[in-house]
Amino acid sequence: MYFKQSNLGFENIRQNPKSFPIAHKHVRKYVVKKFPFVIYYRIVDAIIQVIAIFHTSRNPEIWHERI
Repeated sequence: MYFKQSNLGFENIRQNPKSFPIAHKHVRKYVVKKFPFVIYYRIVDAIIQVIAIFHTSRNPEIWHERI
């Protein structure tokens, strides 16, 4: 079930990458439905780069190190 929802998230991001909220500077986030995970990504030259798939209970400052 988790993989199905994650794949749906990736497909939603692929189809409409600019429709999800900006979390930090040029990084956007997609909240995985039914699961406590967030997909952080950015768009660089029309390419979607996934920065992190992050459990919501973790400190959100950690993924900032990946930018």
